[in-house]
Amino acid sequence: MKDTLVGFAILAFIGLCIWWMLPDSWTDKIKYSVEYDVDISKVERKAPPSDCNFFYAPLGFKGCHYKKDVSAFNSDSMLVGGDDAPKYSTDTNTHKPIVSYDDGKTWNWLQENERIDLKAKKVIVDWVKETD
Repeated sequence: MKDTLVGFAILAFIGLCIWWMLPDSWTDKIKYSVEYDVDISKVERKAPPSDCNFFYAPLGFKGCHYKKDVSAFNSDSMLVGGDDAPKYSTDTNTHKPIVSYDDGKTWNWLQENERIDLKAKKVIVDWVKETD
């Protein structure tokens, strides 16, 4: 029994090491499919632009890089998850739905009958340019 657990732990460690070494272009669809519980065919990964690449003409440091920007959308095409998604919750006193567009600093009431489906149906991985 102990040998089986050790063997399983070693296999899991090797699997994690392989996953870590694989390029993001291979693993992003699987990662976000699991994270947002959507079918892998519903994850769209756009190719990163190459204009900040060291080897892109003219050769050399460009003073920029690209960061992933993940957005998850529900069946109504509303942003419900990802990097810049609003936060949805319920008021602790009234149990009415509330939303925050500034990462929870301030909250706004939703309409009485407005219910947001927080289940992601589609995920898009795009890129945002950042200067160094």
